[in-house]
Amino acid sequence: MTDKDHVLSLYDVLNQSAQLLSSDLETAYLEGLAETLQNLVFEQKAQQVDGLPSQETIQTLNQLYQLIDLNAYTKEEKRKAIQLALLQAIQKDNIQSNHQITPDSIAFLIGYFMNTLSKKPIRLLDITAGTGNLLSALLNHFGDEHIESTAIEVDELLVSILAMSMQLQGHDTKIMHQDSVQPLLVDKPNMIVSDLPIGYYPHDDIAKMFKVSVSNEHTYAHHVLIEHGMQLLEENGWGIFIVPSNVFETPQGHHLLQLLTTDYYMQGFLLLPATMFKQSSARKAILLVQKMGDTATKADEVLIGEIPPLKQIEKVQDFLSKFGEWAEAFAK
Repeated sequence: MTDKDHVLSLYDVLNQSAQLLSSDLETAYLEGLAETLQNLVFEQKAQQVDGLPSQETIQTLNQLYQLIDLNAYTKEEKRKAIQLALLQAIQKDNIQSNHQITPDSIAFLIGYFMNTLSKKPIRLLDITAGTGNLLSALLNHFGDEHIESTAIEVDELLVSILAMSMQLQGHDTKIMHQDSVQPLLVDKPNMIVSDLPIGYYPHDDIAKMFKVSVSNEHTYAHHVLIEHGMQLLEENGWGIFIVPSNVFETPQGHHLLQLLTTDYYMQGFLLLPATMFKQSSARKAILLVQKMGDTATKADEVLIGEIPPLKQIEKVQDFLSKFGEWAEAFAK
């Protein structure tokens, strides 16, 4: 059996189980998937509460679960199978863009940036973890012995999937169900990585405590998340944020730019390949920000550019090589 077939065998069980539960419980596919992951974590046995799901469904689910040996799968194989099921959920449930998963290609780039910028053990925080696909991809890339991780997510259903996914993969990630804009009791990380949700933050009384706040409308949520994230970092730490490509061109963009160029070192702004996005308006970029400290140095020039399409291997290798040369002054 190939690695791909191995992943697909686990995905088939996840998918069939999620669809069965979704149909029996009359819920969205994503809720069925959350229930499925919980069943697999709890001894691979279907659970029944108040007579639901039906006994017939319970029997079918348990037969499905017996088809797989979870111990035979690597962490990365489990992540990929869960990712495929999440992609199915996006299609079936017509999930909003802010809840969609971060592509593996972006996780690969961020993993390279993290490895280049930080040579010490990483204490990583994801302040908008969602289902945890980005975070678990990074953990599988680095290995748990090199990285401590904390994940924060405000959506209860996504937290459930995040927690079960991390447990299935064997990651000892601290998970918090909380709004990341509000006060957080976390150990100071030395790196934050987040694929930020885009939109307005509804609580003006909280938003006004941040420098990026505006008074004539709701403040952008991704702006206050960046500011709060940078506040949480230890000195010299790095924030790596996935943001809209036009983040500084919006009516509120100058507030964010002023913050990042006055209170912090905005070291890089790299456009993701246009080929990744169906519409130019949906294009995103990777923002690299460093907190000031005794070893932090402002780049002579902010690294601004466009990451080549990842299928163009030679151009990507050249880009990564140039990034490494640029980052040499910061990798302390």
